[in-house]
Amino acid sequence: MRRQQAKAARRQAAGRPSAREINIPLPLRGILYQARGAQVSNLFAAELVNWRSNGVSMVTRPGLGWEGAASTVLQRMPYEFSGAPRYIELRPTQAVCGTATLDRLFTGTAMSAAISSNVVIVDGFGDPVRYDGTAFYTSIFTTTTGVLPRTFNGAIAHQDRLFFWNTDEPDFYYGDVGAVQGELVYFPLSRLGNITGKIIAMRSLTIDAGNDINDVLAIFMSTGQIVLYQGLNPSDPDDWRQMGRVQAAPPIGRDSFTSVGSDVWMLTPNGVVSVGESLRSSSLALVSELSTPIAEEVKALVESDPAAVWELFTARDGSMIVINRRKGIRARQFIFYPLSKSWATGSAAVRSFHNLGTQPQATGFDGRLGSFSTENGEELITARWQSSWFETGQAASLCWVKPTIRAKGPLTVRLVVLSDRRDTLADIAEAEQTLFMEPEGDDGGTITLDDEFSSDAEGSSFQITLEVTATWAEIISMKAALE
Repeated sequence: MRRQQAKAARRQAAGRPSAREINIPLPLRGILYQARGAQVSNLFAAELVNWRSNGVSMVTRPGLGWEGAASTVLQRMPYEFSGAPRYIELRPTQAVCGTATLDRLFTGTAMSAAISSNVVIVDGFGDPVRYDGTAFYTSIFTTTTGVLPRTFNGAIAHQDRLFFWNTDEPDFYYGDVGAVQGELVYFPLSRLGNITGKIIAMRSLTIDAGNDINDVLAIFMSTGQIVLYQGLNPSDPDDWRQMGRVQAAPPIGRDSFTSVGSDVWMLTPNGVVSVGESLRSSSLALVSELSTPIAEEVKALVESDPAAVWELFTARDGSMIVINRRKGIRARQFIFYPLSKSWATGSAAVRSFHNLGTQPQATGFDGRLGSFSTENGEELITARWQSSWFETGQAASLCWVKPTIRAKGPLTVRLVVLSDRRDTLADIAEAEQTLFMEPEGDDGGTITLDDEFSSDAEGSSFQITLEVTATWAEIISMKAALE
């Protein structure tokens, strides 16, 4: 009612000025947490769900096309040694790859290591399993301490040698060169002075030591320590040495690591950390362009729900870096797009992300395999952009807003214009407008929207929320009229 009264008063006022058309900048620099409350550049968005910037316009995130019917698959692990890459599927009571199967209980928390044309799988609940491209086998390992290999829930292949650990322990075990079974030797990492915590993860890392390039083993502890080893044989002191250690922030979880070029990035409550730069500078090195826009929100989410599972993923085709947070059967993504160097968020129902060759794919909560498509996907996506609050410098009326949108298939657009930070549910309900369009004629299902949405908002600051539902959409521009 307040809006209608204001509109009537403006029409009755003498000397009513003519409307001035303005351009509303698109959020080409992505999301910025601070834009929710502070006045920032309109090139940042307060919310940006399922949109991505290409540097020129805003496009819906890549759609996910799900294959087949729902299944019991908990995890997919790539087998890429042959000329026909394929997935090893872990189900609650079975491992499957093509026609090969192995009966065993799985919980969806396994880790794998690829070595000597085998993929070795551990999860801490049963004996290690390996797949050699043809069949599954139980890998028969023994340890020099009598510890049962079935307790290992971490594995990596580094310098053609398997390393195993348990995330509840500070020490690790290693095998012979190229071996996929046999004796594992104990390495007492915790006895080497001032190394504290438990092993969360290990990653191979390439660093510039100043005079040459070295492939090293980075060991990440629960206390935030990163311990670095160089060499080929942990049993030989002449061929295995500690290069250094650095105190960083603790990783959020064991899946919060991803390879980016020759570097490894780690997700912490403080943001995304460059492991390579942290080791070179002997201090915590946040990737500023990655950390700043989302760091506060990530920290708040970690503190509010420590039980949530976090995953950091790099698409091999270079299209995106994804932080996936899941709890139960719900997931939320923070997605960094390298092309535009911008962040957005996503709401895809994804349990985990993975690559097969150069193709980024995903496993859904219903076990289906999902493949990404940039324009021709079948997924119906609801994408939301909420602008930051922008100031006009003086009291004004926003008469209309005109988004120019291209879309595939049926299109639903919802628009809300608020003023002077009045953003209660009643304000939103009063200002909300919805439009629905379907393709006409032989145009390939493409729709172009270039209509004006009238507005009664008046004040000295405004916020626009645009929500689009389609299989694919692009915001080309946004204009408005002030008087």
